[in-house]
Amino acid sequence: MASDNNGSLEEGGQDLRRRFKQIEKLDSMKTKLLEDALRNIDMMKEELTESTKKRKREIQDLEIERETRRKLQDEVAEQKAALTAMKQGKFMLVLIDADAQTNLFHDDYLTRGVEGGQAAANALIEKVHEHLINGLGATVEKTKALPIMIKAYANLQGLSKFCVRDQRLSSPAALSSFWIGFSRSSPLVDFVNVGSGKEEADNKLRQVLDFYIHNPQCIHIMLICCHDAGYVPVLRPYSTQKMLSQKITLVSTGGIYPSMAKLGFRSTTIFEPLFSAKGSSQIGNQPPVGHIPQPLATSHLQDQHRPAPVATSQLKAEDHTQVSSAESAIGHRQSSPTSTSLRTEFPIPRPFGKETFVANSDRLRPVLRNSAGKRVDKKLPFGIYDEQVQKIRSLNLCSWHYLRSDHNTSNCRRSHDAYPRPLSSDDYDALWLVTRIGFCNRMKAEGDCDDDQCIYGHGLVET
Repeated sequence: MASDNNGSLEEGGQDLRRRFKQIEKLDSMKTKLLEDALRNIDMMKEELTESTKKRKREIQDLEIERETRRKLQDEVAEQKAALTAMKQGKFMLVLIDADAQTNLFHDDYLTRGVEGGQAAANALIEKVHEHLINGLGATVEKTKALPIMIKAYANLQGLSKFCVRDQRLSSPAALSSFWIGFSRSSPLVDFVNVGSGKEEADNKLRQVLDFYIHNPQCIHIMLICCHDAGYVPVLRPYSTQKMLSQKITLVSTGGIYPSMAKLGFRSTTIFEPLFSAKGSSQIGNQPPVGHIPQPLATSHLQDQHRPAPVATSQLKAEDHTQVSSAESAIGHRQSSPTSTSLRTEFPIPRPFGKETFVANSDRLRPVLRNSAGKRVDKKLPFGIYDEQVQKIRSLNLCSWHYLRSDHNTSNCRRSHDAYPRPLSSDDYDALWLVTRIGFCNRMKAEGDCDDDQCIYGHGLVET
């Protein structure tokens, strides 16, 4: 019995140990499970923390995007409103250098004061509409709705004196009345008195052009300043940019300066009837056959009977007058009636007594006449803008002294010894061409001139 009891106890002990080991193993597994669970919890916490941070960033990004979208929507709305306003605010610009003789309005307008100024502005706007439709292809509806802005620049005092001196107006106040009417015709039409000073009108026009040429609301610009080579350097950069070059039209009021015409801008002649072009040079386009330019101070010749020939010795000093304005017409400020040279015109008085003719004065002979018996001037090998002519003009030579005979009067303001006599053939013809822009007073007064050594112009040139 004792041995059986001992065996049972031993087996029971072993079973307990076995079960204890199982429990130990389960505890180890439990511990490991708990460790794994805690480790997973820590990982999940880290992931949750990172996810929370990411979510916060995403929320912040969404808020930023939402705010950005709102701003963009506001900007788009503003841009649409601005674009609408820009489309509604489009206009066309006309710039006038009114200091130039070719750009003076026709006497039919000038002489009617305020009424004439208003009529001139209205006629100008009508011509702009005509150009928009026929020259630029705009529809009539768009043209009628398009505002026309006109700005004219001139030295009012100088221009007034010129018009009175040229007997185009009775008083300086008459021109002021004209420009008042011109400016009153529309809120967008202005005359600007730039005052005296060299090229004040030019400088003003150039700066205004530079301001508006880049303005998208200004859809087109018409330039009435084609008489002046000084605008060529200003316009040249625009001619190389297609978008800007298509935005400009050159308006002829009596021709376009050749170097300006070569820039390739669109041009039109439909405005010429509004302007007198009185005495303007036919520049740019070829002049009519047998025609040469006359100075602004002359009137048109009347078709009258030719008087009997008058001997050279019987001619009075006033029969031959050289007007400095005529010569100034071929310079940088082409045909500007308010320039200094035009305000100080003076005659070259004829010397008294027997003349001592210059050696090559026979180039002036003979007197040429056309089939109608009218005196015509000899055709010369130069144009008034040729380099040779500009060179000889810059010397300020006394035309009488170098072309005809000794001229030693004390009150002549031109040079008599700056250049050797006799002149070469080219220099002689160049100076003669400059001088002939001054119209022969006897031809103007009597309708004819028989002086075979007259150095001035007579209105026609041989073909």
